[in-house]
Amino acid sequence: MDKLLTLFHLNKLVLQAKSTDEAAFHIVNKTLDLVSYDQAVLLLYRGDTLKSAAVSGNASIDPQSPHADILKAILDHASPAPNKNKAQSIIEIKPEHIPPTLQDKWALIERTHNLVVILETQEEGRLGCLLLQRETPFAEPERAILEEIGEIYSHALGLQHYRGRKGLFSSLTLNNKTKKLIAALLVLAFFIPVKLSITAPAEVIAEDSKTITAPFQGIIDTIDIKPGSSVKEGDSLVKLDREALKSEAQSAKQALELAQISLSRARRESLSDPQKKSEISRLNAEIKSRQIEYNYAQSLLERSIITSPQDGIAVFADTSALEGQPVNAGDKIMTIANPATLVLLIRVPVDAMLDLDEKAAVSFFANTAPLSNYQGSTLNTAYQASPDPDGLLTYKIRAQLDNNQDLRIGWKGTAKIYSQWSILGYSVLRRPLIALRNITGF
Repeated sequence: MDKLLTLFHLNKLVLQAKSTDEAAFHIVNKTLDLVSYDQAVLLLYRGDTLKSAAVSGNASIDPQSPHADILKAILDHASPAPNKNKAQSIIEIKPEHIPPTLQDKWALIERTHNLVVILETQEEGRLGCLLLQRETPFAEPERAILEEIGEIYSHALGLQHYRGRKGLFSSLTLNNKTKKLIAALLVLAFFIPVKLSITAPAEVIAEDSKTITAPFQGIIDTIDIKPGSSVKEGDSLVKLDREALKSEAQSAKQALELAQISLSRARRESLSDPQKKSEISRLNAEIKSRQIEYNYAQSLLERSIITSPQDGIAVFADTSALEGQPVNAGDKIMTIANPATLVLLIRVPVDAMLDLDEKAAVSFFANTAPLSNYQGSTLNTAYQASPDPDGLLTYKIRAQLDNNQDLRIGWKGTAKIYSQWSILGYSVLRRPLIALRNITGF
């Protein structure tokens, strides 16, 4: 959501820029809020010549400098010539794009990864290029964001180009007939049928899972498995510190043996001294007490090795974060989840909830693959909202995905749940109406 808001804000900045220079400044510097890079260089066409327009940071490039000539030559080899029928694209500069005569000069300014965002529109043709350089590869989600950014920048620069030629509103006039037509179209659009939907955060969980907790107060000595490891029922998971427990068990054993020796001696002495018989009852009681203490110490030793209650996957953050940490009885250590029972847990805020069918359609967009989606349907919906760990009151909805072989426990993303059909006007005004009703009380 933060990325989306940043994209909207960046779109607003470049579209409202009062000049090409202002738009260029936002392009080379504000793009960093969405995609990281070491350096950004914007090159724009002046006629048939590509010249440097802006560079990220406080640095500046002379449009007539050799730096601009080198970039122009490289981009001419790396990308097609301007073409009004070709949409903008993204190209990563590779060694084969660089002419042999420029390889030495390119080595002075190159980074490990150099990405070119081609800026062009069908109306204005090729407008320029945005060169982004950094040492780490550009991930697929970043490339997808750059494609959207490239389209925004292309239209913004095309707008500046149009303003420079003839002014944006110089030829735009609306007569009464046109205004009435637009108003009629807006009214008709209000009644376009659409399907209401909920968009909410979601997480892949296992329906069949067991929580592993500390059996008593102590310190975690070792974690015997790695996060995400497959375990079998009875496998050792966690060992609590046993040194103090061994010492207590040994002391309890010695006290028990000493009481047994005392009882044996008292029985022998009672044969010659009847008064010793009174000690036998006391020693029998002491032996029972010592036996209980010893059995308890032995049980703590056995319980200090925590084993898996079922087959599954061990779900926890990090081994080093747990080892050596003190725990109290009942503290959660990890979860053993059955990967064959994956479901989607959707947390819907109270003010976003809709009336849903029993098997409402669901689309899930994982953060790890934002361009892919998984289809499914709801299994059950909580009738009462409950607070999340961050305090937000949400309804918990579980959904079954049709194709979940590629999913992993713990994956997070965004789910879209589809409700009944309605009209576009209600869909747009529903949330404002709820807010207004909450404020006014009507």
